[in-house]
Amino acid sequence: MKWDKYNKCAVMLLFILFFLHFSPIKGRWFVLPSIWVSVIALLWLVIPRMHISGTVRFGHSVQGYAFFGAILFLSVWFLLGVFLGNLSATPYDISILGIVHNVIAVVPAILAREWIRAYAIGVVLKRRNLVFFKGLVITLLFAVIEINFGRIAAVNDASAAFIYIVRDVIPVILKNMFLTMLVYYGGAKPAALYSLVLILFQRTFPFLPSHLWLVDSAIGIAFPILFSNFLFEKMQSLKGEKAAAKQGSTLGYSIALFAAVLFSWFTVGVFPVYPSVVLTGSMEPKVFPGDAILIQKIKEEKEIYALQEGDVINFQRGEITITHRIIEVQKDEAGNVSFRTKGDNNNSADVEIVKPDDIKGTMMKVIPKVGKPILVLKSAKVVPEGVVEE
Repeated sequence: MKWDKYNKCAVMLLFILFFLHFSPIKGRWFVLPSIWVSVIALLWLVIPRMHISGTVRFGHSVQGYAFFGAILFLSVWFLLGVFLGNLSATPYDISILGIVHNVIAVVPAILAREWIRAYAIGVVLKRRNLVFFKGLVITLLFAVIEINFGRIAAVNDASAAFIYIVRDVIPVILKNMFLTMLVYYGGAKPAALYSLVLILFQRTFPFLPSHLWLVDSAIGIAFPILFSNFLFEKMQSLKGEKAAAKQGSTLGYSIALFAAVLFSWFTVGVFPVYPSVVLTGSMEPKVFPGDAILIQKIKEEKEIYALQEGDVINFQRGEITITHRIIEVQKDEAGNVSFRTKGDNNNSADVEIVKPDDIKGTMMKVIPKVGKPILVLKSAKVVPEGVVEE
């Protein structure tokens, strides 16, 4: 193979990519992003341009497919978290300054990474021999910089090795296969767009799914394969100048994601009213297992003092949430209030007194049977009387 200036530039760019990802560069938070910006400037101003065939003709179409794919992935990933009750607070700082830092930390790195990937693919396409093999090598090289090698230390048997491969290796390789495919058909922009939509959502949204490794692995393996096949068929149709099949509207999927996000905010209690799913029969016949109840959040101290006998309250007891009826309001000499509660279907009152800090809200409405799937999923667990899904 003749090592022209393009080959040399590709090797140099790959070396820079690996060096920046694996070298522990110290400094303030903006140091590494500044270096990535310098790499982008190098690509834009110094390195000889590398054109990928098809980017002019199909670039906008591929960008649309990339955005559609990112929205679809987030919809599946996030809605599963909502349905399974696996949402938790984000580990990232989501203050205004924190979001700015998060964006600056990831955007230059992703843009530079996908530009370098596109340059490497362009070099491969200049000579058509062994294109698939070379593309596979490039995909694996880019996967290496994302694989979490730190978890290898915890691999001590065959079972742990299997989990590591299925959770940390295969999904990363398949995601990079899809990104390489996007670059092949549309250049760096679609791959960067896909990656940015995913990571910016994860870095800026306050609640994220905390799935079991099996769920994340299933999504991470199945989605790139299925959507790569979808993209291949669409590109074959475009290249053959055939009428493309009716495409789902990107706007429609965007609306679906927005609705999912709003629903998740509703579910985790961001709004004044939030739902819970009843898992036991302690409040029969008013509320049955599998019913959903709407809870009105209590925000002010005066609302606590307004509670009276007969009100049904939702309160925290350790790591569980309980919805029972107030049967007695107690006040001490200092005027501090507490509550004795009982499930309507229970033979005796709850042992522990409910304090104001334990109360989350009051029950507003019962929606019958809509929580049956959650009840089925939780049926194998031992649930104390009155517990509802958090």
